[in-house]
Amino acid sequence: MAMHLAPAFVTGKIDEQVYSVRFSPDDSFLAAAGTHGVVSVFNVSTGQEAYRLGRSSSHPVKQVCWRPDDSSASLRTRGLLVSAST
Repeated sequence: MAMHLAPAFVTGKIDEQVYSVRFSPDDSFLAAAGTHGVVSVFNVSTGQEAYRLGRSSSHPVKQVCWRPDDSSASLRTRGLLVSAST
């Protein structure tokens, strides 16, 4: 019996090799980072790029991580995404 799978989410175009992909704690955004030193943040409901963090550079971003959704801390810094590249 063949199983037919359909993608649950399709992003806009990414013009680089992707090293890290993470959903936000509330699953409303998807952050993708890769070889060009840019983090693209996509709106999950539309699939379109909502934000672009950083500038194109020769330093890749190898990991992205969202801040855990802690109810007490989220009042101060909701939806914080930090990107660092060395």
